[in-house]
Amino acid sequence: AKYRHADAGAPVVARLSADEFAVLITGPAITGVAKHVGRAIVETMKAPIQLPHLTVTVTASVGVARFPLDATSPDELMQNASFALDAVKSDGGDGFRFFESEMNQKAVARITLENELRRAVENQEFVVHYQPKIDARTNEISSCEALVRWRRDGRLVGPGAFIEVAEECGLIVQIGDFVLAESCRAAARWRAQGLRAGVAVNVSAVQFERDGFSRTVLKALADAGLPPSALELELTESVAMSDPERVIAQVEPLRAKGVRFAIDDFGTGHSSLAALTRLPFDTFKIDQTFVRRMEEDPSARVVVETIIAMARALDYETVAEGVETQTQFAFLRLKGCNTAQGWLFGKPVSEGEFVERLRADQRPDDRRATPIAS
Repeated sequence: AKYRHADAGAPVVARLSADEFAVLITGPAITGVAKHVGRAIVETMKAPIQLPHLTVTVTASVGVARFPLDATSPDELMQNASFALDAVKSDGGDGFRFFESEMNQKAVARITLENELRRAVENQEFVVHYQPKIDARTNEISSCEALVRWRRDGRLVGPGAFIEVAEECGLIVQIGDFVLAESCRAAARWRAQGLRAGVAVNVSAVQFERDGFSRTVLKALADAGLPPSALELELTESVAMSDPERVIAQVEPLRAKGVRFAIDDFGTGHSSLAALTRLPFDTFKIDQTFVRRMEEDPSARVVVETIIAMARALDYETVAEGVETQTQFAFLRLKGCNTAQGWLFGKPVSEGEFVERLRADQRPDDRRATPIAS
């Protein structure tokens, strides 16, 4: 009765799935009625629910499509309401939105991108580029980060354009496994030429949480003939802190073999100091947001300095990403940062270009220690 409106008939409610319901309303002035009902549902769902010894609060997301304004058939009406619902969820939920034609265009674009990604995986349209990491003590290349690129319609597309969709549709595992295997093969090729540089590879949450993750990594190393000490795996701070016990169980077998681990984007999440002291990691990667703001924002400098000091106390290495100026690099060196990465030292490049840079930077069979390779 709370959802009834004077200008509308009795609503019909149907359960579509475990947590999705459809509400069908008929009558004149349907836009105003839908707005009234949508708000009523959202506000009513916010009311606390008192259970024995527990108070529960839930929220609702409501997408609205109108006939014939937004659709001319029942199937289209349901589809467009679903598009509106997805838009609410993308904005964080707990609200309602009417369908807009742009939502349909975005949905079509996303479906198209997903289909193209599936073909790209099947046709092996991905390549790996490498961005150098610089030893802050010697100013020489010590290692690199592997970054995937997609050869799409004759041009290279960066991960920002497709990684989110790849994660949502499950393709990130196949893409991630390719990057891992190819990076290990590339690093092994460099070693065969007497060039000493390890490689860091990003690992998605889906990859990391998959059963058999350790076996996949060890197989990639064995197939390439690359020593485990030449590989570093990067996990975001949110993944590293999501379930410390599971992280320890996944990381320790690989780390016992010599594989190194880094917490990527460090400083952007909500790390527990107690958890940090237990996690078997080797490196903090200082998020580029702080590094790039150091020159004009004193608080950013404090954050960077604090992370470096904390890393030193916990016996971690530090990598600062997003370094773009000599002033930033000088500050990082002064504070004791181990490694720097950013456009100041070079953008991600193809393997051939990276090898040329590496060959110019170090003598063949150079045995100096690096943060990753031994």
